[in-house]
Amino acid sequence: MARILADPALYAYIDDTPLDEEQLAARYESQTSRWDSATTKWRNWVVRLKPAQCAIGYVQATIEPHECILAWVINPQWQGNGYATEAALGVIEQTYAQLGITRFSSTIDRRNAPSRGVAQHLGMAIAAERCGTEDYWTMDME
Repeated sequence: MARILADPALYAYIDDTPLDEEQLAARYESQTSRWDSATTKWRNWVVRLKPAQCAIGYVQATIEPHECILAWVINPQWQGNGYATEAALGVIEQTYAQLGITRFSSTIDRRNAPSRGVAQHLGMAIAAERCGTEDYWTMDME
């Protein structure tokens, strides 16, 4: 994943920087060891291209009792092909079917046109403005 997440363009709208393999492994270890609680679950899926199965990004879900907060990251080389939308839709469908979660949301920097496009394709709409340049997007399945 370090190679896929190495492109500085991925960090234009978030406060982070690319990590090498060792740093990324340490981050993953730290994150996975502290995230699941009685009320909140944290899940990540690697997005892979078929049939080669090469990784191109990930979808992340923070699953709370009544809401699933989504994030997606696709390497710029692969953006614009619908991969983030397809992967996020799969997470939405699985979370709805398995857990009955009906509200899905994402916080997106309003300058991030690709992520806004994904949110729109998923059926999300802006529900509120956040501090700075971020908007809170939501979608209800009901």
